[in-house]
Amino acid sequence: MKVAIYARYSSDLQKDRSIEDQFALLEAFALNNQLLIVMRFEDRAKSGTSIMGRDGLMSLMEAARDGLFQAILVESLDRLSRDQEDMAGLFKRLNFYGVEIRTLHEGAADEIHVGVRSIVSSLYIKDLKHKVRRGMSGVVRDGKRAGGCPYGYRPIPGRPGELEIVESEASTIRRIFHDYINGISPKKICADLNGEGVPPPRGRLWGASTLNGSYKRGDGILRNLTYAGRIVWNRVPKVKDPDTGRRVSRVNPPEAWQFSEAPHLAIVSAETFETAQSMRKAYTGPRPHSARRPKHLLSGLLKCGACGSSMSSQGTDKSKGTGKTRIQCSAVRNSGSCSHRRQYYAADVLATVASGLKAQLLKPDAIQAYLDAYLEERSHLEKQEALARTRLENELQDVSRQLTRLVDALAQGLVTAISIKERLLQLEADKAALVRRLEAAKEVATTVELHPSAVARYLKLIESLCDGNAGAELGAESAHAFKELVETVIVYPVLPGAPLDVEIRGYLSGLLNLPQLPPSGRYRGGNAGAG
Repeated sequence: MKVAIYARYSSDLQKDRSIEDQFALLEAFALNNQLLIVMRFEDRAKSGTSIMGRDGLMSLMEAARDGLFQAILVESLDRLSRDQEDMAGLFKRLNFYGVEIRTLHEGAADEIHVGVRSIVSSLYIKDLKHKVRRGMSGVVRDGKRAGGCPYGYRPIPGRPGELEIVESEASTIRRIFHDYINGISPKKICADLNGEGVPPPRGRLWGASTLNGSYKRGDGILRNLTYAGRIVWNRVPKVKDPDTGRRVSRVNPPEAWQFSEAPHLAIVSAETFETAQSMRKAYTGPRPHSARRPKHLLSGLLKCGACGSSMSSQGTDKSKGTGKTRIQCSAVRNSGSCSHRRQYYAADVLATVASGLKAQLLKPDAIQAYLDAYLEERSHLEKQEALARTRLENELQDVSRQLTRLVDALAQGLVTAISIKERLLQLEADKAALVRRLEAAKEVATTVELHPSAVARYLKLIESLCDGNAGAELGAESAHAFKELVETVIVYPVLPGAPLDVEIRGYLSGLLNLPQLPPSGRYRGGNAGAG
């Protein structure tokens, strides 16, 4: 019999020799049982709790599908997977390919063998998780770090969980707190640090978010309790996404957080830290909806053509007495990292946008060209969507059959309710998810036409803009209609006195009976004023 052998070990903390040891056992077993090894597969430092990211296992399954061997030989089933769902899926597919699974001590695996071993492996992982968390909790009680190493510290070699202060970084942290409580904004602090070439915790540049962090997560330099000599743990645990195999963060409620005093890690005084927190609270919390209203019609649409950052309002022009709203690249103020420092009048940018849109709307043939190109692509995508729907329907039928088999087995007394409870719940959840995905995967109409009345409606709006009626005078309804047409306005750098260089990226959804069909156009107009 032709067989493939597979070996895996879980962590980079384990010995790499483990793969060779497993292969040696499997080769000896194959020799004694007259099995011919034709292929070898391995995954090094890969957890068995998920099949995601395990290239060796994926290659093994592809070879099994191609019929390159009749059996897979592993040391034990948990080498393939420790997850009940994944193990059942692997067994089902290998059974369909006509490939059996053999282990060193238990021979060929069947449904009962796979079911029992999957439950045991799953319970082992769950128990191990509780033990690890208990150990980490003890580490925190001893005044050590159970997580990563924050900026300002470095691990002490040979003493796990213990940190020491890096004085060069600690002086930067003290400076940040000192400047902040003396009224300097995080944006200005970051701009100064970038200007002086101070290395940030990560990336190339300091940004305000590095200092501010998240209120819910309690992170960011200005919120980090470690700098005041307190360690906090179990604030943001990570759980594995079953669909991607990646670990994602979840914020625990504050009552679940664990604290420990660590005065040897204090970089700033408790008084300084509390002063900073009091100042932060004044800027934190829900804002009234009225405070978030757009300052002008282009609010939220403007992007810098040099770095891609948003462009924001910089107040009104008082020096020249025009009262016009000025805009500038946000990265210039936030981190000083963008070279596009020029300020523009929002009204001038809007006038250029309006004239460009008017030119587009007066050329229905150009819009029809976009439409024809879209329909061609839509036809191609529709074929792919039909295949995807078919796959979803097949998966739903497969899950439904599994549910039926489990219920029949329960009715015949072949299994107990307790033994299949988790599997039943998982299959029900899978079925509900597939039903939702099928409902969402509805066919999209391919008949798309221009609406002359809609074109006339938008032309009237654009005419109003071209006549200078920009801003709040247009009303909420007109502002909403404008943003149905325009998605992004990119302002490119120009020399002083040169015409504005603006690119419009938007939708034709208001003109057609299909959402989000994007045209774009680049236009020049007006003088690049405001400085």
